Amino acid sequence: MVILKSIEGQSYVKVHLLFKVSISNTTYDIAFIQDYSAVPSSMLSEDDGNTGFHCLMLEDLPTSMRFISPEEFVCAAFIVKMDDNCINCYLLNNLVDNDMYFQLGQ
Repeated sequence: MVILKSIEGQSYVKVHLLFKVSISNTTYDIAFIQDYSAVPSSMLSEDDGNTGFHCLMLEDLPTSMRFISPEEFVCAAFIVKMDDNCINCYLLNNLVDNDMYFQLGQ
C-alpha cells in the first residue's frame, strides 16, 4: 500500500504495476493503482474501532483504478487483513518510508 498526496490531504492506494513508458525519446515512470476507501461503520465490530488503526477496503468501481506518476507517492504503509468476514478490508499502520520512490527505481 502507498499513501498519495491529494487535494483532500492523503489518499491510500494499492500499487498493481510499476513500469516505464518511452515517448519521443523521453522515459516516464508510471504506476497502475487502485483506491482504498474507509470501511463503513456498519461493517466494523467494536474491536476494529478499539485498535486505533484506520479501517480501509479496496474499492471495486472501474473508476477506482488508474494510472499515475509515482512522484505522487508520499510513503509506504503496512496493512493487515481485518478478518475473513470482511473481504478486501484492512487495518492501516502508517510506517514512514520517505524515500520509497527512490528505492523502487533501483
